[in-house]
Amino acid sequence: MQPSSRNMLIPECSEYCDGNAAEFFCPECSAMFCGSCYDKEHLGNERKSQHGKLTEWHAICSAHKHTLDYFNLTILQPMCVICRKENMQAAESQHHVVENIDNIVPKLRSLIEKKLSSASELISKLNSEITKAENTAKSTANSVVDYIKCVFVKLRRYLEESETELVEGARCYFDEFWEVNEENLGVKNAVQSLEAISEEASET
Repeated sequence: MQPSSRNMLIPECSEYCDGNAAEFFCPECSAMFCGSCYDKEHLGNERKSQHGKLTEWHAICSAHKHTLDYFNLTILQPMCVICRKENMQAAESQHHVVENIDNIVPKLRSLIEKKLSSASELISKLNSEITKAENTAKSTANSVVDYIKCVFVKLRRYLEESETELVEGARCYFDEFWEVNEENLGVKNAVQSLEAISEEASET
């Protein structure tokens, strides 16, 4: 159904008028009519006077203004009776599979439901995999954090032990240094005493 450019909810009649709002659908003609065009097409014609007059709107082919009563399964496109005829006459599309749209709608609905079901299952599986990946990432992150903490605990202990060892070593070094200096100072004092005695002896 091609909606009117003046009103997106009302289709246009394109039979005899200039695009009046469509009022009726004739299933036998597979066309939409305003009241005037319907009468022109059906009144005075004994065969067509028996046609039905439905107020249900059907989708209309934009190219040929006929209802889209067929569906091309090969190219997944609805077709009117003229589209179907042109499709059958074209060499490149002679092997296309075309069915009545009333017959294909239940099949398409069933196919869509299956696709939706498969999509729902796939989404469920993806959500499950995403949850697993998130849990694995969290577990890995926690393990890495615990490892880093453990390494730094050991490193701090090692640094503390090294600090203690270095401080004790430094203290021992300086203690020994002062002891040696004290001995050297004693020797120096003794030498100075001897020098003083020697000088006194020389003077006398």
